[in-house]
Amino acid sequence: MIYFDTCALVQLVRADRHSTALGRFIDARPDMRWFVSELAKAELARALRRVNHDDRGKVIDAARLRAELDYADQLWDNVDLIPVTTKVLVDAGALEQPFLRTLDAIHLASAATLRAGLSALVTYDKRLAAAAAEAGLPVAMPS
Repeated sequence: MIYFDTCALVQLVRADRHSTALGRFIDARPDMRWFVSELAKAELARALRRVNHDDRGKVIDAARLRAELDYADQLWDNVDLIPVTTKVLVDAGALEQPFLRTLDAIHLASAATLRAGLSALVTYDKRLAAAAAEAGLPVAMPS
């Protein structure tokens, strides 16, 4: 099982410096199931909207934005969503790392629900990667 945080999902949807390496990482594991927190449904759409607008809030390329949002919608057919339950929220709040942001803590708590079968938590967020490693989860940052 592979858990993807939202910044890793952005790499799948929007070509970036890590996208090719992430594609190779995924291709090398064709039979692995993908998991994400249901939180990512909102977080991914928000991230794509943010990067497709300029500092004044004007869309940069409407066609690209629509294509990326459409591709993101297709991703949900290929992943298993982990519900943001009260337990996940309580576990996220209980994490000891003081500088781990709330949404990243929810991702970590969600990934921890897969602990026994987790092959990798894929992220490009250094704080989340460090917190996951500290929690004993396998971390991957394909680059």
